[in-house]
Amino acid sequence: MRIFLDDHAVSSSATTLSGALACVAEHVGERLLIEAQADGRVLSADELTNPSASDPYAQEMRFRSADPIALARVTLHDAGVAVGSLEGQHAQTADLIETGARKDANDSLAHIFSTWSQTLTALDIISRTPGIPWPPKGGVVDQPQIDAATTTLKGHLDEIKTTLNAGDSAGLCDILRYDMDDQATHWKSLCNNLADAMTNNSH
Repeated sequence: MRIFLDDHAVSSSATTLSGALACVAEHVGERLLIEAQADGRVLSADELTNPSASDPYAQEMRFRSADPIALARVTLHDAGVAVGSLEGQHAQTADLIETGARKDANDSLAHIFSTWSQTLTALDIISRTPGIPWPPKGGVVDQPQIDAATTTLKGHLDEIKTTLNAGDSAGLCDILRYDMDDQATHWKSLCNNLADAMTNNSH
């Protein structure tokens, strides 16, 4: 089985997926594996976590890696852009609810929840990834600020779910219009500041 890491051939006698993963782990150093392909097919996270015992597994395995700090910087920047795009959308969603445009309102709420969920998940993963200083050194955002912002945001998201389940349209619109747009502005700044600080922590 031919094995490549970042387009460079890796010498190995491995014939199984687990063997290929073990081989690449010896060469990747402090970088993170971000993608694996078997004969041109991108493998899922589940396939990598529970590797098949097929032998031989593939004719060719290709792996891509990334510097963890650089990856964190890009992820934080993208998160800032994503939550920044929500500025104004919360209030617009409240307008949709009040005018009875239920389908459009539901679609907008689904997008809002998805964006916030992805942002929180990204920060959680970054904070637990070896090789990434967290919070980044020399920045203007410290851990207590991150914790406070996270607690406040989760509280508002829980309030949205509560008002939705209770059918409280007025309460839902108030949270969207008067709380969540401020959250988008705050989190855009927080993510951008973290991304800028991560730049200063690059190797």
